[in-house]
Amino acid sequence: MEESLKEWLERITQPKKELKGFSVCPFAKKAIEENKIYWSYIGTDCESYILNYIDSTPNDFELIAFINLGKGLTDDNLLSIISKLNEKRPDLVFLKDHPDNPGFINGVETGNKKYPLILVQPKDKLSEAREKLKKTKYYDVWDEEYKKEIWSYGYES
Repeated sequence: MEESLKEWLERITQPKKELKGFSVCPFAKKAIEENKIYWSYIGTDCESYILNYIDSTPNDFELIAFINLGKGLTDDNLLSIISKLNEKRPDLVFLKDHPDNPGFINGVETGNKKYPLILVQPKDKLSEAREKLKKTKYYDVWDEEYKKEIWSYGYES
């Protein structure tokens, strides 16, 4: 599993011609180099665990990946969980990645392809990164529906 996670992180940090020379996640490489990415396993009853884990993680984290190794969480389960977590921690953004419902940007798969994941990022850092990217051509190749979905996480009304 660790090797799979490393491969995914490597894949999403590589610039792609389909993305106008950007990587799927342009800021991930720096976070990896600065050791600001954390991960943990989760089961199917995970909300309390995730909140406790976040509280025990250094405040300067860039990303936490919670991996459902047993693959018991469906895409709908992830949506329900992240919705509840976004309500409880409005300072963070919780996103999902599920192999049964992968995301694509201009034909480039964004997900890890193997495990259901809940991803956590500080809302202020994510918002700042998005604003920087809006000033570039990064979002020019994004499908409007996918962009709307991704941008909605953590900003539900």
